Amino acid sequence: TAVGVDLNESEFVPLYMEQSVTLLCGLINDGDTPLNVTSISGHINTPDMRYSIHTLRSENYGLIVEPNDEMTFEYNLLVPDANSNSNIRAGVKVGILVAVYFHDSSQKFADVFFNQTFELVEKESDLGFSAAVVLVSAALIVVLTFWAVFRGMCNLVLNKNTRNRKARTIHIRNKTNSNNGVNLNDVKSKPQKRSRRKNAKK
Repeated sequence: TAVGVDLNESEFVPLYMEQSVTLLCGLINDGDTPLNVTSISGHINTPDMRYSIHTLRSENYGLIVEPNDEMTFEYNLLVPDANSNSNIRAGVKVGILVAVYFHDSSQKFADVFFNQTFELVEKESDLGFSAAVVLVSAALIVVLTFWAVFRGMCNLVLNKNTRNRKARTIHIRNKTNSNNGVNLNDVKSKPQKRSRRKNAKK
């Protein structure tokens, strides 16, 4: 007996394409012989389940469930995009059927454990609104940081150049004042007259 989960909360449950949904199948062996679970596979059908639209991937197991034992199997349901089948597109209502396949020493079995109608929806964007806000905020912080660093470096260079100009101006002025605006090399020394002091006659 295959035990499935009934997800029939509404007539058509939204199902995103290209987005994996995990299904669990619990298999209970209430017989007298071991059961070999070979695979689980799914099918996309019309909503009335009368016609098949697309065959989903098959998951192979090859596991043995002993008598009076049970085992849980995992199946990833993934509806492809419209490139795989023109009948699979957003807004289309479909029925999805998933079955587990197993056998004993003499017979083969197929038991449907999932049977649900869906309305296909386009895959959500990988970048949500909140993630976009975070990225924009981070980019803005980086830009402001670089602007502050660049402005600080510009101010530092300007202040350094201003100090250098002041230092050169002061040096030139000091040199001019010390020489009184005259080049000392152009000034010729004049001979000084020596005054002779006559001795007074006693």
